[in-house]
Amino acid sequence: MLPKKWKLVLVALLWTPVLALFLEATALIEDQWVQRFNPYIRLREGKPLSRMNPYVLINGNDPSKFLPNNQTRPAFQKSATSTAWEGWIHQRPIADDWEIPLKNESLEQKDRRRSLFLQLNHEERMAYARVHNETVLRYSAHGTMEMVYDDLLVTLRLTGSLPVVSPIRLDDLASIANRALRDGAPVSASLATIPPARPYTVEMYCLPGMDKKSAYVFVPLRLLYTDADLCVPETSQYEIYQVRYKRGLRGPRSGEYSEQIFETNRYGFRAPDVAVPKPAGTFRILCIGGSTTVEGPSNDLTYPAILEGELRGRFPGKAIEVLNGGIEGIGTSNHFLLLPDYLELQPDLVIAYEGVNDVGRDLQFVGELELPRALRIASRSRFIWRFGQSLFRADEDAIRRKIRELTIVNMELLRRIFARNGIRFALCSIAHPHFPLPCAQRQYYDRTCNYTSANHCASMDLLNDEIRLFCRDKNLFYIPVFESLENISPAEYLGDICHMNNKGIRWKAEIVAAAIMDYIAPAIGTLPATP
Repeated sequence: MLPKKWKLVLVALLWTPVLALFLEATALIEDQWVQRFNPYIRLREGKPLSRMNPYVLINGNDPSKFLPNNQTRPAFQKSATSTAWEGWIHQRPIADDWEIPLKNESLEQKDRRRSLFLQLNHEERMAYARVHNETVLRYSAHGTMEMVYDDLLVTLRLTGSLPVVSPIRLDDLASIANRALRDGAPVSASLATIPPARPYTVEMYCLPGMDKKSAYVFVPLRLLYTDADLCVPETSQYEIYQVRYKRGLRGPRSGEYSEQIFETNRYGFRAPDVAVPKPAGTFRILCIGGSTTVEGPSNDLTYPAILEGELRGRFPGKAIEVLNGGIEGIGTSNHFLLLPDYLELQPDLVIAYEGVNDVGRDLQFVGELELPRALRIASRSRFIWRFGQSLFRADEDAIRRKIRELTIVNMELLRRIFARNGIRFALCSIAHPHFPLPCAQRQYYDRTCNYTSANHCASMDLLNDEIRLFCRDKNLFYIPVFESLENISPAEYLGDICHMNNKGIRWKAEIVAAAIMDYIAPAIGTLPATP
């Protein structure tokens, strides 16, 4: 006979899988219930909302409680910073020559730029890699990779912390480094990508260190990893995935809106073509960001296009242009690939509605990698992932550090380069659901992200706070989009966790216009009246 305690252990072991299956089934049934009856999901899918719907019955048999309120309006808030238009002269430091990416850079210009790398300190080398989209790898004389100069995600890929498909053989990079050390001179080489990356040749460059004991390999790994991970088809709308749209796109496109008309200009932006160089007497604004900037059923119903109309109405007779530079899926690290175009357009002001992909995608991804192995295994459970999100959330200080590393560092590099070119830089806070939420709304937003909406929005709150602090410290103009919508039900203006419906897009344009009107007035006042 088994002792009593061992019988209890045996019973527990037998019942554990039964309990696990029961909890998984409970989570699955709950998901199906919400998917079938949640009023916001039904309305989003264009399905009728019956009075017999369980959510409607619980709320007094009144379907109107889940319908938009056309009387609601945003409360326009003033900027949290007191920056004046002339205040940009105090934005120091500004970028050095080596920080400015050149358009159609020649091989000689690249070699000259790379030769400066050895003279830079550690922080400047990190900035170099980000700005010029060149991961720089330091190899020892023994062929060991000693240092990665690039952003956090590329570093994790190269150090083995992140499981990835490599687009090139890293051993080949070590061989190039050894060759540079052996010859004591820079080496240029070409390597072919390996499947599943698309087949093409990648240009490499290697510079021996001053001490002759290490070598530095320059390679565009960030884009190579993206291409290998996703195998972007030739029929894609992107020229470079999540960096640039194909130029001259015309016609309908599938997406958030049922009948979306999508057109791009000669730069690949969802905006009309404008004169370059910028005509005298023109005030030009460039709006940059991800899908939350480019979104809209047609080009003229995006927030930058509506903003242009708002500003022209408030400053009649003035030549004002607002361009939509949004790219779906772009993160702050990839704006540097577009910087030559940004600078060529000669904007007077750049407005960034940015950080959503850094926090909603990259920060979450990095956080999952840092979980203990037991929690990573547990996260495969639908029940634990849905109801145990507090187990997977890092502490606030850790999240803030990663936001600074993934987002704010890039914002500072953009600021330095814009300031060097006399361009003002303004940042928006990001609209998102604000908690606590009614049960039906919380369930709806939970199903629009791969995280609970409460955790996502807590991270977005920290992002907004870091953006505000950055603007305060660097004398930048802060546009309070989130604050202006904070007291309105998110169901009024958000289609999911971050993207806006048509009403929200218009509200965002109105909020930005109201916020910047006094800020840009001194510059607008110097413009001649248009005929």
